[in-house]
Amino acid sequence: MIILVETYDVKKANKLLPRTTVLDKIRSDFAAKTADRCFAVINPIKSESRSAESWRGLITRIRHLMLTAYDRTLSLFEDIIREQRERRNNPNWNFCHYFLLQEELVFELNHHLRFLLVECKASLLDLR
Repeated sequence: MIILVETYDVKKANKLLPRTTVLDKIRSDFAAKTADRCFAVINPIKSESRSAESWRGLITRIRHLMLTAYDRTLSLFEDIIREQRERRNNPNWNFCHYFLLQEELVFELNHHLRFLLVECKASLLDLR
């Protein structure tokens, strides 16, 4: 993830034909497939209200990307367990190994659920 901290300038924002920004150049160079990996936040020294909004957006984006990566990892782990279950008729299949994989999946799902609960609680506090 690439984060650009920029200063908000009213003079630049009011131009009719704005030039390409640094963020646009970074997106074209590094994030051709996924533009959501580049994010710009506003320096809090210049504009307080816009800065708070942009930092909230950054935190939301990081939460979303973390959950997406975690879900992808969990689905890969579930595929490994599914493969192990399908091999149970092989003579060298080990139930203990399969059981430990199942326990590890339960442990990870428990952590995922706790993270989601904290996420929901934080979202509810933001709504107040």
